[in-house]
Amino acid sequence: MAAAHHDPLGCKVSIAGWPEEVEKIGTALSRMAAQERLDVAITKAGSKGYYEFEPLLTVEAEGGLFLYRNVKVQELDRILEDLKGGRLCGSFHCRSLPFFGLEKRRMLRDCGVIDPMQQDERTDRRLTRLEGILQMMPSHLVEEAERAGFITAQDLMAFSRQEERHLICNAIDSTPGSVHGRLLIAGDPLRVVEGAAVLGHMVGAKRATFCISDCPDRLETYLETWLERARLPFEEYHVRVLPSMLPMREEDVLLAYLQTGLLMPRRDPSRSEFVVHIETLASLALLLEETSGIRTHLVTVFQHDSPRITIEVEEGIGLKEILSALYGDDPSMVVQFPAQTGVFLKGGDLEIPIKASCSVDVFPRDSFGPDVVIARLRYIHAQSCGVCLFCREGVYQMRGFFEDLLHGYSPGPVSIIKEISLGLREGSLCGIGRDASALGLSALRLFFGEQEIGAHLD
Repeated sequence: MAAAHHDPLGCKVSIAGWPEEVEKIGTALSRMAAQERLDVAITKAGSKGYYEFEPLLTVEAEGGLFLYRNVKVQELDRILEDLKGGRLCGSFHCRSLPFFGLEKRRMLRDCGVIDPMQQDERTDRRLTRLEGILQMMPSHLVEEAERAGFITAQDLMAFSRQEERHLICNAIDSTPGSVHGRLLIAGDPLRVVEGAAVLGHMVGAKRATFCISDCPDRLETYLETWLERARLPFEEYHVRVLPSMLPMREEDVLLAYLQTGLLMPRRDPSRSEFVVHIETLASLALLLEETSGIRTHLVTVFQHDSPRITIEVEEGIGLKEILSALYGDDPSMVVQFPAQTGVFLKGGDLEIPIKASCSVDVFPRDSFGPDVVIARLRYIHAQSCGVCLFCREGVYQMRGFFEDLLHGYSPGPVSIIKEISLGLREGSLCGIGRDASALGLSALRLFFGEQEIGAHLD
């Protein structure tokens, strides 16, 4: 990293935490930087969610972000020396990971790996349908969107009365560790473009700006490619890559940065910009797509010692068909559906239609044993609030039963655990206990036979 006084843009510092501490550290840092004649751009922000590390000082430099945790005023001399010498050594060194390089997303509908840049017959049909939608009257389109379930459609019409209308898509992942915006763009950038085009047509927006996070996942290329392919109703549109340290807590922050380059917002009641989150655009496109009879869900499949696979499937496809396409027909396979808290099923019991997005755990028969059940029960027990007696004590007793089974001890009569499981179903106020009941009964059926246990798994 070059010394900050040689490159004013190379030294950006953000301070997050309790307002009084942030103000004290920011004031001291500004004074000390002025004395050293260092041009340091300082941003003061509220908490970013890392409460145990705050006050948190973030330095943006080449090679990533450098974070100094639990900063005190007396430590600023050392940090400034690091800045002057280009020897940043914060408590953490963060690099943005190529998130979608870590998994393959398969789509059974087209029998291939999803390529966000690929244009084929399916995407051509969607572009043709989009052109038809954009020929509709905006008022009629609002009615169609409301009929499809877009409940805020009428609220957006107030924006259409502004003389200058600028639609801004907020795709910034502001929550620590969140990748929602990146997931939507990298998974189906055309859906985002469809939603923006429809919403822009509904409100009569002439300009559009798509704000995305600075990350290595080629999001800018994906969006720009599909923006060029689609015939948008905007006179001009732009894709803006924003700093990764931008604190995107409110839409006003985004507006302030786009207009002034400052991170501290000032609300302007007469503004003509309308900020909409990327999930809203994707939801609008999906809802209008559903009115034409097309509906898909995402199914994430986990298998021991294998990369997870995320599959997009049409609604109603059977779970057995999905797993057969991935792993072949294996009647000895054990599946937990949904993952972590669902029931255990054998390969012959998988004629279950997919009606919503979900996750599935897959176990080859030789890797499924009491230890798997124990881990799931331990997870459920940790979620229990302890109010319901059956949930508080029943899950604990059930876990002890399978621990005895794992270590070769006599676990006691199966009928007792079956009775506890049925009590969990009837005596639990929320789904945690009922999940444990179904999980326990299904595990007992696998270990001790169908006739004694299976009748209770309706």
